[in-house]
Amino acid sequence: MKKSLLLLSLLIILVTACSTGGSGNATVESTAMEQMAADGFSDATITSTVKGDPGVRGADELYCVATDATTQSGELPYLLVVWHTGDTWQAAQLLDGYYEWDLQGCPR
Repeated sequence: MKKSLLLLSLLIILVTACSTGGSGNATVESTAMEQMAADGFSDATITSTVKGDPGVRGADELYCVATDATTQSGELPYLLVVWHTGDTWQAAQLLDGYYEWDLQGCPR
């Protein structure tokens, strides 16, 4: 009986963790896509999303988002940072490419 209860508890925790992670990623991507449209890059495609250091912006979570677009006549990649504090999600373009990506604590 105890073993079954333990397995059931672990299964509930696993399902909860998986469902939370999926919705968070969708929120990161939708926030990034809104910023992409505002920056005039609505045709760009998100190629990767990685976690960064939330302390850089005093946030609860922070993500760096890479796209297939370039800026400044193709000299720099079009990159974004997406973060949230509480329920408020924000995004901004990383104007200095991977230099600024590194400053956000995001692995390459």
